[in-house]
Amino acid sequence: MAIEFGNGTSLSNVLSAEWRIHTNFTGNQSPIANNWERADTSGKTGNNYANVLTESSGVFSFTHTGWYTLSLSHYSYGQSIGCHWCEMSMQLSSNSGSNYSTLGKTQGFVLSSYTMYQITTNTLNFKVANTSTYRMRFHVNNENSNLITAASTNSKSTGFSIIKVADI
Repeated sequence: MAIEFGNGTSLSNVLSAEWRIHTNFTGNQSPIANNWERADTSGKTGNNYANVLTESSGVFSFTHTGWYTLSLSHYSYGQSIGCHWCEMSMQLSSNSGSNYSTLGKTQGFVLSSYTMYQITTNTLNFKVANTSTYRMRFHVNNENSNLITAASTNSKSTGFSIIKVADI
């Protein structure tokens, strides 16, 4: 896939994919190790996978070096419960998963007197310099263990979109 600009130049080697959680879960997941799937709903996603990511037990590996933009979303809800902080974080490792750094997170809250739904998002930019050693994973951490992280196999509720925007 290439992005064509009006001045006749283009950006090639652009890869994209969407991943989502397909089954709801309650409470915290550190990391989110289960129920990941590539978005495959016809007509609703633009996936040029070219094997840009592989996933095993919630740990994503990169198959291309480059600069990436990632947008994550966390759809959660509570039924008459309070949750002062409800967050999803993205972590990146450059040493095969021995150590991870949190690059960013979404954060919201749920009021205790209502059934409340929320979608929180964040967009992150980062470089993957070595496909043999870079790993990525996600966590959900909530103050209230009864908060539900919503999921779907038909649309992206909780998950992420990733685009390789440039070579190194």
